[in-house]
Amino acid sequence: MTGMKGQPILNSVDIGQQIKAIREQGFSIIKGLLSDKAISKIRGELTPFLQRDKLGRNNFEGYKTERVYALLNKAPSIAQIIEHPVLLELLDQLLPKNYLLSAALAINVHPGETLQPMHRDDTSKEENFGHVETLTGISMMWAIDDFTEKNGATEFIPKSHVDGNTITSSNTVSRACMHAGSVFIFDGRLRHRGGANQTSSPRLGITPQYCAPHL
Repeated sequence: MTGMKGQPILNSVDIGQQIKAIREQGFSIIKGLLSDKAISKIRGELTPFLQRDKLGRNNFEGYKTERVYALLNKAPSIAQIIEHPVLLELLDQLLPKNYLLSAALAINVHPGETLQPMHRDDTSKEENFGHVETLTGISMMWAIDDFTEKNGATEFIPKSHVDGNTITSSNTVSRACMHAGSVFIFDGRLRHRGGANQTSSPRLGITPQYCAPHL
């Protein structure tokens, strides 16, 4: 594995397979894109901005969840995940030319946090389901801590980007469980939510989001 300027990381990921999974299932997980050293540097830069007295204001933000915005100004090392070559290769093929970075925030889920309401990040066209060629938004969740079933791993409904399903007895909620340094990539129309943290430690993730230029 090499850094941003090297090719082995890019060459070791099957871009075509990742794109197929995102188009068909609505998501993909790529493991181990960040080294322990990179994770440590990002965490160190973010730590001064993670203050327990700045928690969410409502159930959607999470009453026991911290959200830190304007990350590139606060933690410059985060540029390496926002512009990671593997992800730019995916975005170049999934989104229209000249796509934009529409959001970049850290989400730190503290012990005792409950399930976030299911939602979609891309609501630009509520009726826009079943048309993968009209994809206008891609979201990512980078694991800075391990994401587990117990500590609030992102939950989602596979294929809900094409049918708009809410939770029913006929569909299944999955979890994006992954080790630190991995990334969960998903169609912005995919229904998802932050999980409940039933452990004694916080769960830190970083979510860059990208959209079509007209948005």
